[in-house]
Amino acid sequence: MDNVDKQQLKDYTRLREEIECEQERLEMMEIKILGISSKNSDGMPRSSSSEYDKMATQIAYKTDIENNLAQLIQKEKSKRMEIEKEIVERLEYPDERMIIRLRYIDGLSWREISELLFSKRRDYYDEEEKYKKRVYRLHGNALVKLSNANNGVKGSKRE
Repeated sequence: MDNVDKQQLKDYTRLREEIECEQERLEMMEIKILGISSKNSDGMPRSSSSEYDKMATQIAYKTDIENNLAQLIQKEKSKRMEIEKEIVERLEYPDERMIIRLRYIDGLSWREISELLFSKRRDYYDEEEKYKKRVYRLHGNALVKLSNANNGVKGSKRE
């Protein structure tokens, strides 16, 4: 990854969402498989092999989901490591690094980020909107620095 920009951060967020969706699909498939296997738990003999065929198909489908999920998780880990490297190398200020991490890697809302960073200040709850605007400003500055880092623009840590 040459440099991180807002689109790449959004793509990373979408990848995390896709992983969550695949995990839910896997859970649903496991429930379906358990449902198929529990139908014949009364001990009575069954003459139909269609239940076994259905279960085999569902197990194969579950394996496909697991394999896809493993690939997505590996891709997410690789992208996260690249983003972390860029954040550390290109953002000088800890608040900017934290905001990018909290927003895109951890998926927190703006309110959660503001509260996490500034709620220990005495005036936080009286001036919550002011602190939220500060988060927006720091976020914008960080994105500009990340985007301009490879263009030799002043303000990047790598000049």
